[in-house]
Amino acid sequence: MATATSVIDVPDVPPKSVYWKDESQYEEGETFQFMVLPTELRLLILCFLEPPELMNISICCKDINELSKKNTVWKSLVLRHWNDIETPPLDWMKYFYQRKVFFCKSKKGMLEWKSKDVAANSVPPSRQSLTGTLVDGKIVYIGGQTSVTTRFDDIHFFDPETRLFTKPKITGKPPKFARHTACAVGKRIFIFGGYDGFGTFFGLSMFDVATLKWSTPEVKGERPIPRTNHAVTSVGKNMYLFGGNDTTKPGKDHLKYGTYGDFQVFDTEIMTWYQPPVKGKIPCARSGHHMIPVGTKIYLFGGGLWNDKSKSWLERYNDMYVFDTETMEWNEIVQVNPPHHAFISLPHWGIDTFLFVYNDPIWCFDTITHTWHQLKTKGPRPAKRFLGPATVIPHKNSVFMFGGVYAQVMNNFDQLTWSTSIFEVLKGESSEPDGSIS
Repeated sequence: MATATSVIDVPDVPPKSVYWKDESQYEEGETFQFMVLPTELRLLILCFLEPPELMNISICCKDINELSKKNTVWKSLVLRHWNDIETPPLDWMKYFYQRKVFFCKSKKGMLEWKSKDVAANSVPPSRQSLTGTLVDGKIVYIGGQTSVTTRFDDIHFFDPETRLFTKPKITGKPPKFARHTACAVGKRIFIFGGYDGFGTFFGLSMFDVATLKWSTPEVKGERPIPRTNHAVTSVGKNMYLFGGNDTTKPGKDHLKYGTYGDFQVFDTEIMTWYQPPVKGKIPCARSGHHMIPVGTKIYLFGGGLWNDKSKSWLERYNDMYVFDTETMEWNEIVQVNPPHHAFISLPHWGIDTFLFVYNDPIWCFDTITHTWHQLKTKGPRPAKRFLGPATVIPHKNSVFMFGGVYAQVMNNFDQLTWSTSIFEVLKGESSEPDGSIS
């Protein structure tokens, strides 16, 4: 006999058995003895319930509560509600909940922008082109700039529990720089690139959040060319880097942008750079693009080619690529309902299998269906911006955006949050005029 954790195929109609009676066979007032059924049949019955029914029955007892969380139940529910699945999610229950939250059909949606509830004098000065990295439940903001030559060498922490910014005393000396990138591996933040505004581009640095030490570590392998406007992310022990540009000076009064299309890996355990042998369709050279990890895969999208002489984009890309860190293969994704415009240097973040970009409003890419959605939100929308980081704090169901530029450099600090209760999500949808929860 299969165990309660077995994954079973769900037929169109549940089979009858010695435990199953037709409605006509029950005496008046007699109850159906659900708990005497074998585990497989109880699980099978739950597969045919709708979300409100499943939520209600899950609070009856511990055994039913555990069964109601099984992947088999939620897989049946997801496939019954939607037929656009391209790639099966690992956690069907989480996918159902998040899809309901993010794509809620309520007129106002389930996502809400909150007014900043922080001490005004604790917010760092206005800046753009900084990084914001989550380590140990706190966001670490590094560097940034207000103008071509005015750049910061400071580090600020934001604690979502106290809702305060602090400026810790660190050892080591960060440069005054901006347009760098950063990603965390454990309690260490690896920073690559950046520019000081006077002709110096930077390579790799490291900030240890546990010891508050900034350093330029010794590394092995062929180092990437220092640059700006590139993208990095981390998967496991490795940091991955793609693209970007540097500014060289071939003539006294002329600046020329060189754009890269190289893909580099930095192994943080052995502190070694290398260019991996990759296959598939590799993205073209670009800058201002975004890279977001989803499990063992990395999604790359947006960006373009900049012309510094005309101060405009020669090319704007709205393509999407995925790199599998296990097979070392690139693939271009055929997107459903892609936006006509390109996403360049915008606040962006990932939550499990969903990718987000803030472009007033929020755009979301579902990596399971390969579909873009424009999301609804409650509360006043934050100011539109470029070159400002967005950082997810999962246990707070929140995203925080800080800084950026649009017409002028800003120190706006904004929070996006959403309900943790599937009951609230379903209630919000069922309150619509058509009562739809699909």
